Amino acid sequence: MRVTVLGASRFAIATIRQLIARGHDVVLIEQDRDRIDELAETHDCGMIHGDGTLPHTLQDAFGDGSDAFVALTNTDNVNILAAAVARSIGYPRVVTQITNPELQPIIDQLGLGETITPHESVARSLVEALEQHDRVSTVGVLKNELRLALVTVPDGFAETPFAGIALPETVQGIARIRQEEETVLTPESTVMAQDQLLLLSAAEDHDGLLSSFAEPEGE
Repeated sequence: MRVTVLGASRFAIATIRQLIARGHDVVLIEQDRDRIDELAETHDCGMIHGDGTLPHTLQDAFGDGSDAFVALTNTDNVNILAAAVARSIGYPRVVTQITNPELQPIIDQLGLGETITPHESVARSLVEALEQHDRVSTVGVLKNELRLALVTVPDGFAETPFAGIALPETVQGIARIRQEEETVLTPESTVMAQDQLLLLSAAEDHDGLLSSFAEPEGE
């Protein structure tokens, strides 16, 4: 299968790794040249530097034929526009990531195909996970490849932005629960002791996730 992926977000890169591991051909479209150069050193896939919302860019990625287009940038309107262009070009399957479920009716009206709504997808698991008390608990397994984990940040953990925590590259933040207040977890979100973090990671990086939130030595 040949898949075109738009965006080099952490979730997109985790998806690309899984596709490559399963023997699929992948073409990544990304506007950030430095990001492409960085990823080219470690990822065996095609890469196109360009705007994935423009027809000529998606046509170049389509080439002699592509089985699917997946829009995984961190911006909903970019994903929706790119999906519409991909559909017009003739990609047989189009998958669009959105974070705002209110946009789903628009996607349905445009006939853009399948959607991924990460926060909605894990909501039921989150409710169950909130009642668990382990420091790190596995909330769910997605098709044996991805893990959802609820992390209780241990006492003694210094407050720091989420982006500053040494986590495996495939780990993506979903939500932060602090004193019963739930917020979307972004790279700029601060993390402190006793926060609960809902995280998504590739299965092979799950152990690395646990060690990132180990109890401080001496406790």
